[in-house]
Amino acid sequence: MNVHELSREQLTQLKEHYYNDRHPEGVSYGELADIDELVSDDEVFTEYEDTIFVPDDFFTTDENYCQVPVLTAEERAEIERRAEEHQKLYEWAWKLDKKQINVLCDMGYYNDTMKGYLIAACKIARDLDPDNEDNKINLTDGQIRTLLQGMRWALDEKTKEEADEFYRNF
Repeated sequence: MNVHELSREQLTQLKEHYYNDRHPEGVSYGELADIDELVSDDEVFTEYEDTIFVPDDFFTTDENYCQVPVLTAEERAEIERRAEEHQKLYEWAWKLDKKQINVLCDMGYYNDTMKGYLIAACKIARDLDPDNEDNKINLTDGQIRTLLQGMRWALDEKTKEEADEFYRNF
């Protein structure tokens, strides 16, 4: 939404922000109470004419915008049970030694995740290469598939320790 679509409450918050930015020495509560006299709507419209806002940019007391759900005892118990389960898994993971981690990796437990990371990295690199004038690199979907095939082979044929060695020597 643009500045002209803001609610009165949002516009008031924006005026307070605008005024506060222009008075680094601090703003009194009295000034905030009189913000509509200190900053006009037109002044804010001009300043933020090219800004796009989202509801999360503002604190609101509008009951229809942000309602905190009331949990039943069963829902609360389920959340607590899941939190305890997550905590146990977290504690278990921190107790693993290097040999156990290597076995999990070598058994392929993380392969799909690593493939996803590779695909994401290739697509991000294709879109964000700063050395290319038009901000695109010549990495096609076919090349990404070729990289993924190479990764599948490496995951099948190499151990975690061998992969770590490849990374260190790269």
